[in-house]
Amino acid sequence: MPAPPILRVSRSGLVVARHTCTGANTVLDFTSPPILVRDMTGDSKPEILFFTGQMGASGGDVFVHIFRLTGKRLVSLVYGEESIKHDASGSGYFLQDKVQIVSLSNWRDPREEHLPNSEKYGLWHIDVYSYKGGRFRLLRSKTHWKRVTNRVRALRDLGVTSKRIVELGAKL
Repeated sequence: MPAPPILRVSRSGLVVARHTCTGANTVLDFTSPPILVRDMTGDSKPEILFFTGQMGASGGDVFVHIFRLTGKRLVSLVYGEESIKHDASGSGYFLQDKVQIVSLSNWRDPREEHLPNSEKYGLWHIDVYSYKGGRFRLLRSKTHWKRVTNRVRALRDLGVTSKRIVELGAKL
């Protein structure tokens, strides 16, 4: 079994903080770039985002990690968890105007694989995280059984609205 991924933050060549990930077995380094530094909280201070994954026999999970460097310490901004998870067929989205993160997952009935997409049904699930009190906290979850459509349409059907949606972009 591979060693868990480790995030190391360095300044002037010296490691000033490190974090060992739990629940994941690989860093998803094919995102571009593999580590993002961007303001996720609206306070003009950059946070560190990176993606890890856990691959299974028939699918996998993607974990979105959000950290802030405070002095020499990495602080997770996800309340009660190390990361925000979605299945490998889904995606993560950042709603810039609401300072929210949406985790979208999709499961399909394998018995319908022979049907065209317009006739397939899928189970769409979202978890909406909102930034409050210094952490992203789970605001609501919703599951919806419907015909398979594109992800943006699924977000709208599940009640997610935003003028500025950014895909966080890691897939297995």
